Amino acid sequence: MIERILADFGPVAGRSDLIAVRVDPTWAADGGWPEGRPPEDPVEPGDVVATLLGGRHEFVARLDEGVEYACWVVADQLQDGVMDDLARPWPELEDSEGRIVGVLEPQFEPLMLAHWALRGAPFCAVGHLHDAVAAAGWRFVAS
Repeated sequence: MIERILADFGPVAGRSDLIAVRVDPTWAADGGWPEGRPPEDPVEPGDVVATLLGGRHEFVARLDEGVEYACWVVADQLQDGVMDDLARPWPELEDSEGRIVGVLEPQFEPLMLAHWALRGAPFCAVGHLHDAVAAAGWRFVAS
């Protein structure tokens, strides 16, 4: 999962501070939420939970739902963080003549695969963003 996230987000966010994973067994042991953190996604006893740090952004991904689901959650959360940091949409694509193609969004359904979608249609799996953009003859909109 981490390699796939780094492949897509590393070039824009910087690999050194992009993502770290730690499993906190105290969350899974008692089902409670760590003090000082909002209960956005309540933890059930026995869940495996990881905290992912993307720069200044911290959030929880449920690893017990599987790799694809976790990749989607992480990509969705990191996309929000990148857009906050850049103060613009990301990843926004343009064609070779500079015409805007659109902004990709991480999705999980209907494929049950973590993927980037363009206007609701699957574009590529999470982890293959940069290669897929190049293969389409497009590029990322520069800031």
